[in-house]
Amino acid sequence: MATPKMKNRLDSLANTLTDQTLLEQWFRPLQTALDKVRYREKIFNTLTMPTFLLLGCLRQLQSQNSLREQIQSLMHHDNSAILPLARSTWSDALASKNRCRVTREAFSRLTCHARSVLPDRLTGIKNLADREVIAIDASYQTESSHYAPCYPKQGGTDNQKGHMLMTFYDLRKGIPVDVKTETASIGEMRVIKENIEQSHWMEIKKALYSVDRAFIDARYWDERKKKHQATMITRFK
Repeated sequence: MATPKMKNRLDSLANTLTDQTLLEQWFRPLQTALDKVRYREKIFNTLTMPTFLLLGCLRQLQSQNSLREQIQSLMHHDNSAILPLARSTWSDALASKNRCRVTREAFSRLTCHARSVLPDRLTGIKNLADREVIAIDASYQTESSHYAPCYPKQGGTDNQKGHMLMTFYDLRKGIPVDVKTETASIGEMRVIKENIEQSHWMEIKKALYSVDRAFIDARYWDERKKKHQATMITRFK
């Protein structure tokens, strides 16, 4: 049974994390949705459900191994031990109408600049400035400690590498624009063919796709070239 003192400390910690912070703005939509489908708060003795979910999300972002470790690090965090984040960041700019206007104008100019400045490997491609440049890459995320995978050798379908996150990047803007999560033990090209082929990012006319060797499928990309005039660029490690 948790002591009232510990519960008060955890409530205070949650209030600090969500008091006019970006974390609170990011978490609020998720909390609103989960409040409708998760357990009621009163059955928890130490952590309320919103606080439990908030710390769980933050733990994933900070790559903490356990909730206990997460809470200990937050309770003993020393603000004076590290330099604070610089002001006038992107989020600060959006809070001011004047700075927001300047940010938008600067972003527009940077985007125009990016349309003509790309990696050297794209030099020589015709009409480069008029073509979208998309990079596709797959990474694997270790499952949560609450997830019990069942691998093919055990009769299941989970991937031994973890959950695949197939991400699409807009190289002109330098940002990820879409992601597909896949838990099954299947290859990258099969994920594209079965789940992503009809997505917006795979049907852009005259697009350039930068991929690694896991995505090499000559017949598939030849078909994309005929249908959408798209070009695949790759490299071998």
